[in-house]
Amino acid sequence: MPSLVVLDGVNEAMSLHGMKIREEDGAAAYRRRLVKPCTKVGAAVVSCDHVVKDEDKQGRHALGSIHKGNGLTGSLIKLENVEAFGRGQSGASHMFVTNDRPGYLRQHGRPGKIPGKTYIGTLKVDDTRKRHDYLELEFHWPKGEATTDGVEPVSQRDADDATVLAAVDRLVAVGKGPSRRKIEATAGISKPRVGDSLVRLELRGEHGGLIMTKVGTAHLFN
Repeated sequence: MPSLVVLDGVNEAMSLHGMKIREEDGAAAYRRRLVKPCTKVGAAVVSCDHVVKDEDKQGRHALGSIHKGNGLTGSLIKLENVEAFGRGQSGASHMFVTNDRPGYLRQHGRPGKIPGKTYIGTLKVDDTRKRHDYLELEFHWPKGEATTDGVEPVSQRDADDATVLAAVDRLVAVGKGPSRRKIEATAGISKPRVGDSLVRLELRGEHGGLIMTKVGTAHLFN
């Protein structure tokens, strides 16, 4: 039984099944035929979609009927490209929650200038294989100081990560176990920043452990 189902191409799927992309009935039929059968057996579903090309007309929703978002029982997440990524390259995209029916995501984000659009973090993708021989994915929560766009500068997070790693190295060098309490006392930055850095380092595999987050139904578009 699958635990995660990814439907890559909402409009292509709707066209394939004769569903009208710009009509409410088409969006409802898409969920009824392709999404709900998966969620009924306990699988999380991610549907990948696209916005219109004109940035001034993009708004908060994907191309087509607004019911694509209104009919969700989960979250609508928009990706905005910061630096393009691809094979052998690294890049990043800012992530925004534009619909949060369960109400669990917005509380962790930062409201932006557009009502209903909440910055939830930055997704970094690294396929340069410089540190490891596999593709790396990192997700950074929006903590610390914000820019005018409500997006936290990456440089502060990177600096905190380097500080925490240096603190761990110092503790190991003197034969002390690098517990969180000792790292907080050694790093010289606030406890919340140390905690956020440890989460990021765990996600990158640079600090022991692996964090798994269980998500429900989501509609992802960029």
